[in-house]
Amino acid sequence: MLRRVFLRSVKGNLVEKKEFRVEITLKIVILIIALISAIFIIVNGYEDYFKWLWIALIGCGLGIQALFEWLYVKNSKEYVITIITMVVGILLITFFY
Repeated sequence: MLRRVFLRSVKGNLVEKKEFRVEITLKIVILIIALISAIFIIVNGYEDYFKWLWIALIGCGLGIQALFEWLYVKNSKEYVITIITMVVGILLITFFY
């Protein structure tokens, strides 16, 4: 919805399949690290750290997406919407978790 309001277009695609594969690979690596971290948090009883895990996940995931949009989606400012979404998500988790 934000993309339609501010950019007046639907989300574009990455230019090459290579960039798309790199982005997906990085996100999968982040997911694996997050799962290992979540298991560590649960096993050791550090439930208070889940907030920071969520903040790191949103920051890394959307940060990578914004970086790839900035680098590879031509003639677009879509990365700005992704950064706004990231900031709003982090603020929501910070104040309401």
